[in-house]
Amino acid sequence: MTSLIFPHAPWTRTDEPLLWLSGFGHEVVTPATGYFHDSRKRPDPHLCLTLSLAGEGFYERRGVSTRLGPGMAFFDAMPGDFRYGYPLAATADFEFVWIDLVGPAAEVLWRRVIDRAGPVFDLGADNPVAPLMRSIVHQLAAGLMQDRYQMSARVYEVLMVMLSVLDRARLTTSPLVRRAVQAIHERGLRAGTDIGLIATQLGCAREHLTRAFAAAIGVSPGTYLLQHRLRRAQAELAASRDGLEAIARRCGFSGANYFCRVFREKIGITPQDFRSRPWVIKTGSVDQDADGPDRAK
Repeated sequence: MTSLIFPHAPWTRTDEPLLWLSGFGHEVVTPATGYFHDSRKRPDPHLCLTLSLAGEGFYERRGVSTRLGPGMAFFDAMPGDFRYGYPLAATADFEFVWIDLVGPAAEVLWRRVIDRAGPVFDLGADNPVAPLMRSIVHQLAAGLMQDRYQMSARVYEVLMVMLSVLDRARLTTSPLVRRAVQAIHERGLRAGTDIGLIATQLGCAREHLTRAFAAAIGVSPGTYLLQHRLRRAQAELAASRDGLEAIARRCGFSGANYFCRVFREKIGITPQDFRSRPWVIKTGSVDQDADGPDRAK
């Protein structure tokens, strides 16, 4: 395969909050060509996402080297205190795809990835990110990406799918959190169920479960439980004409008054308004535990 390397941005940047590419490529490195970059010497500040497709590369930070086999990726800021490239002792070709990003919107998502996985992470050899990145690079190279909005949307998809893969991997490697999620889905709508009770049933301290859950899922177990109840309540409001008291109790709330207060606070409209206009919802998400006697502690 002929390497595709485009070190320059395909569009002039504006002040719009988009994900801006400053370079992209799909390369195959051989023992004869070699490949090495010292990011400390890079003059152009940007974020580099590199994903290994075949063979082996390396990423080295502060004297610690990480093998970049198929499915391994790094996402780091340049210039930075790291080096990457093709191992001197390697004998097989190294194939990888990369995109360089700039701008505040890219920095926000980069920090989210770093907070969850660090600069180097394993997406798995058969990950869904690789075909998305290859598609972007080859469509850009062929002139098929029509404008900066389409480009930003495609890059955003790459980052969201990558975060999804990382979240699933953390859940898989945390049996306690996996069991807690299962418990919330099985028993979270029952009256009196809270995180303290679930932690007791799982044989751990509530504080330990909260730390492990937040690290794996990105929100506290109390927030997750409340989201679960409110999603079920939205479905009940849309599908039935039952009274609010009955719906509240079926969804794990102590009564209609508390349910209505939490629903309005988190969703942005009352349950009655949602029932008549279910498409009108508040922008955002349930981002904290509810207050009061039903708080998912």
